[in-house]
Amino acid sequence: MNTAEDEESGPQREQWASGWDFFMAALAMTVGLGNIYRFPYTAYDNGGGAFLIPYVLVHILIGKPIYYMEACIGQFVSGGPVKVWALSPALKGKLTAGLLKQFLPPVICYFLEILLPTCNSVMNLLNTLY
Repeated sequence: MNTAEDEESGPQREQWASGWDFFMAALAMTVGLGNIYRFPYTAYDNGGGAFLIPYVLVHILIGKPIYYMEACIGQFVSGGPVKVWALSPALKGKLTAGLLKQFLPPVICYFLEILLPTCNSVMNLLNTLY
């Protein structure tokens, strides 16, 4: 990594020497030993090549944009995941962010627990009618 002096603020910030360095660092963070060790077995066990088509599509359409967004937000705030909460004015307060992080996952779980059986019963009803 190289350091470059920011003309406006004065402090030195580290920068990648090239795009290849960033790519290799990002690849090392995302691809773990479990992916290399277990992926071929999982692909073979779940249908082989037919499994790779949706995997690649989801990877390109969902995984890469989310990863790019995460890298951009991290570069923008120049800090860790906690500092990202300061981007939204509603989440700047400790109480608001704490309550949101504490109570939102159970609400989502309860919603899905109620919604999924309802969807299954509706689908069963539609399957019997048609």
